[in-house]
Amino acid sequence: MIGLKYGVALAALTIGGFLATAAARADERVKLVGPDWNSETLSADPAKLLSMADVFHARMVYEPFIAADSAMQPVPWLAESWESNDTATEWTFHVRQGVTFHDGSPLTADVVVFTFRRLLDPEVGSPAASELGAIKPEDIQAVDAATVKFTLASPIVELAAVLASKHGMVVKNGASSDDIQLRPNGTGPFTVAEIKLGQPQTTFLRNDHYWQAGLPKSACLNVSAIFEPLSRVTALKSGDVDIVLIVDPVTISQLKSNPKITLTQAPGGSAITLGMFLDVPPFDDVRVRQAMKLVVDRQVMVDTALLDFGMPGNDNPILPTSPDAYRTDIIQRDVEKAKALLAEAGYPDGITVDLHAADLLAGTMAMVQAYQQMASEAGITVNIINEPVGEYWDNI
Repeated sequence: MIGLKYGVALAALTIGGFLATAAARADERVKLVGPDWNSETLSADPAKLLSMADVFHARMVYEPFIAADSAMQPVPWLAESWESNDTATEWTFHVRQGVTFHDGSPLTADVVVFTFRRLLDPEVGSPAASELGAIKPEDIQAVDAATVKFTLASPIVELAAVLASKHGMVVKNGASSDDIQLRPNGTGPFTVAEIKLGQPQTTFLRNDHYWQAGLPKSACLNVSAIFEPLSRVTALKSGDVDIVLIVDPVTISQLKSNPKITLTQAPGGSAITLGMFLDVPPFDDVRVRQAMKLVVDRQVMVDTALLDFGMPGNDNPILPTSPDAYRTDIIQRDVEKAKALLAEAGYPDGITVDLHAADLLAGTMAMVQAYQQMASEAGITVNIINEPVGEYWDNI
């Protein structure tokens, strides 16, 4: 993950993720390793997901009301089906029956209503509140135990996709934020007694009453993190871990040659972005922001930093191949225009920025270095501040 000290979403590069799996016996504890870990901010609360560690903690125990496929389109999950009226102002969702929480209580429409109203609650402070901003809490009602209705003031034709946000996982009706974060009680495939802040691993146990027959495959799952990409691969090859969530492109060739390791490539779903604060000078000037984007040769960055395991993006986290993309052509580099824009904004001699970065996703630091070189041609000096991976989410 990358953050400019000041500043806009810069060149988003959406990449496919690689999962590496070593041969392991089904009766053993499966050891899964991710690339990052929070310390005091670790949270399984779907409303407050910040890091990748947060996401896979939440997805072990909670489940989405509506899921998203690899093209980011909505698919049924805890909502079995849905339909809208002709004007897309009234949406009816049918709640999957026979699903129970870990404590044995049933999944009902009231639970779904609580989940989405909670995401809209200002006191909860969820980023999802802006995603769901066109919906009022009172718009969400339980018709009966198995039916939820959204009655909207204005049409939302993509409501199912909006609800498929990563934050849209169903939590227990009336649960406190502390319980949702640290003592999660969901409908998901695994249970956990407690999530302990500051500890670098969490152990999950199989939910024997999970609604999907035959799942999960493992009786026990140990989740931890190894920050350094080569160390993750070494642990996999030695058998110290069974699954590595993110594999660095530079290690793929050696993994392919190992008969004990299976590589699985997922379609693009992760966007690596360079973020800036729009309300802090000099990035409160749109011309500066435009200049910062125009210095990037997006295809070269994919080819060199990601070794072609990815695709160029267009300054937002929507894949260019998605039907929701506002454009499919890739923004082209224009260094001379970037210089002119900086001059118009009052920076004829260029600008200097600090860029805080940590190697949380495959190729991140290579991207940072590539951006530094590209930006220098327009008079933009980028000071790279390499942050410790284990402290990035807590401090940056």
